[in-house]
Amino acid sequence: MAGRIPTAASVASTRTTAATPSVAAPLLLHSFLASERTFDILSRNMRTLTTQLRLRRLLRTQADYHRRLLDDGKGGPLATAASARLLELLGDVRSAWQRESGELILTDLHGYVTRSLAVMGASAAAIARPGADLPRLNAEFRDAGLPLVFFLRGLDDSDAPVVAELAGQSLARTA
Repeated sequence: MAGRIPTAASVASTRTTAATPSVAAPLLLHSFLASERTFDILSRNMRTLTTQLRLRRLLRTQADYHRRLLDDGKGGPLATAASARLLELLGDVRSAWQRESGELILTDLHGYVTRSLAVMGASAAAIARPGADLPRLNAEFRDAGLPLVFFLRGLDDSDAPVVAELAGQSLARTA
């Protein structure tokens, strides 16, 4: 090999290989740009993600306490602890909503969320009362909380023109 004389073809192929950019470079760039676009879409569509996560945690905790209270049958310290914990988690949901809703243009929908959280708070506080009607309070809590989860999810899944239309903004006519 050491004594081999390079031919014109082997020199040309070396130049072409060295001068041609790697095939992996465009693929990496395309992959990066696609992930940036995906992140941009996700960040625009995840307006209430923290609120949703905290609300779902609250609903899971409430369901767990409801089962435990029904099994216990007497309430007392467990009911007081359940009420306090649910109110604490509800406070987390409220603060997440306040942070995230500041960017939303749907001010009319703030009332729906506020009323739903108020119903959930009243039900959570009533759990601690002696002789509380646990099935009724559970139904009130979940009747307010479950639609709220789907409402927030739908809000995040809606495109900007849909959100603008719901906010009462006039849209440009296309036809």
